[in-house]
Amino acid sequence: MIWATAYRMLSAYFESETGSKLTVGIKVLVSVTVEFHELYGMSLVIKDIDPVYTIGENEKKRQDIIKRLKDEGVFEMNKQTELSVIPKNIAIISSENAAGYLDFMEHLENNAYNFKFHTKLFNASMQGESTETSVVNALDRIFAYEHIFDLVVIIRGGGSKSDLGWFDNYWIAYNISQFPIPVITGIGHEQDDTIADMVAFMRLKTPTAVADFIIEKCLDFKTQVSNYESYVYEYATDLIANNKQELISSIEHFKIFVENYLEKNSIKLKNLNKDFSNIVSNSIKSKNREINVLSDNLNSKLKFIFKLKNIEVAEQQRKIKIASKHNLAFSKNSILNFENNLKNLSPDNILKRGFSVTRFNGKSLRNIKYLTIGDELETILFDGLIKSRVDSIEK
Repeated sequence: MIWATAYRMLSAYFESETGSKLTVGIKVLVSVTVEFHELYGMSLVIKDIDPVYTIGENEKKRQDIIKRLKDEGVFEMNKQTELSVIPKNIAIISSENAAGYLDFMEHLENNAYNFKFHTKLFNASMQGESTETSVVNALDRIFAYEHIFDLVVIIRGGGSKSDLGWFDNYWIAYNISQFPIPVITGIGHEQDDTIADMVAFMRLKTPTAVADFIIEKCLDFKTQVSNYESYVYEYATDLIANNKQELISSIEHFKIFVENYLEKNSIKLKNLNKDFSNIVSNSIKSKNREINVLSDNLNSKLKFIFKLKNIEVAEQQRKIKIASKHNLAFSKNSILNFENNLKNLSPDNILKRGFSVTRFNGKSLRNIKYLTIGDELETILFDGLIKSRVDSIEK
């Protein structure tokens, strides 16, 4: 047991010496007395506490975690990642209400160079028993989009030494050490490093210091580009100036070379032109002779062909005349025969051979079914007409 007055004194002393409060789970070394009371019996009463013992216990725990990370070969892994020359896409692990987070964002967004950054907050507890779980979960969520981000920052405001002790954690350090992109810590303390600080790519003392580092990184790149631009401009200017006279001299030499070359080859060119003209002229004459010979041959062949064709035409005309005469004679005989047949078939000639035509009501009578007793008929003969009346009808 410990009396309230003693507790207030000893707890304040312990916290001032260790930077940590008396909490469940820590080991302490205390000075006690054994007291006996007639009513309450035997008691073990705490009189004093030795903070040096507890500090040693916490340090042993830290050293064990550091040794384990080194033995597993992961302690330096995040330091070996490569930081982008322009870290503009930033994943932030912090509490959205933390003063350090708000300071970081204010400092980053209102920088003097008007650099623009893309940030994403992954909310997590920065102290207490949920620190391990929430920070590790935040790293897992960032890992799903690690190709988007240039770096991860873990930031919080200031705090007591005991508050910062939550980052002396194996699983937080283990996940930071193996993260594929750089992790920068700005947990808010200047003197002591947590294990998370040790395994991170870089440790900075405050969130605003992290913001300054990122801005300076971009400024360094901008300055470097400006320096390269100035260097290239100056180098090009000097190169042009230094080689201008050489270029002019080269142009003059080239001009003289071209003039000499043209002069030396002008005679060759004239001779080639003359030779070319003679070759073309002779070729034209030769082709003209060939064309004349071909023309004469063609004319002879055409005359012969026309002569043959005239003979063929005359023969065809003679055959056509003979055939026409035969056809006309045949046609004349056919017409005469047709005329004789027509004469023989004329009504007069038919009547002369003893035939007659009977008419009833002015029309030729071909059937007796239209006649009745008493009807008048006309009978036409070769030399006249006979009228008669029907007395009887026989079928």
